[in-house]
Amino acid sequence: LKGQVTLMRPLGDATLEDLTHHYDRLIGFYRPRILVLFPGYGDLHLRDAKSPEEFERALHELLVLDASYGTVEHRYVIAPLQMPLHPEDARRISRMTALAKGLENKLQNLTVIDANPILSGPDGLPNPAFYRGDGINLSAEGYARVSLLLETAMREGGLIAARMQQD
Repeated sequence: LKGQVTLMRPLGDATLEDLTHHYDRLIGFYRPRILVLFPGYGDLHLRDAKSPEEFERALHELLVLDASYGTVEHRYVIAPLQMPLHPEDARRISRMTALAKGLENKLQNLTVIDANPILSGPDGLPNPAFYRGDGINLSAEGYARVSLLLETAMREGGLIAARMQQD
């Protein structure tokens, strides 16, 4: 956001539970006004193999903890991404996304963004062009697409316009 300090805390293989456990040091200390969560490979394969229900529970716990601090105006969650390396995850990730979207009705100031459609090819499978050679991590083009979705969601929610007027 123009004129706003953006703190990126890429935590690699951290799980949602790691973020909850270390919330004070990783998020709460900074008292952010906008929080963007992008759960990744750690929750899906590397450190955990969450079921959709476990994912929803862990995400809900983290978001409720964040809300208790009362500093965040809005939360954005990028739903788990399907990956070329793990096509067998499609149903599980689709269910995780649906459950995460259901949290929008339970928690205030939450937007869940599903980037899978714009990262997929015509066959509905993840397009390898938007991923690095490992079939897991996004390429620069993939990140550009996800960033555009996030920016669009922020504009639609009025957060970008409101911030620019304050500057």
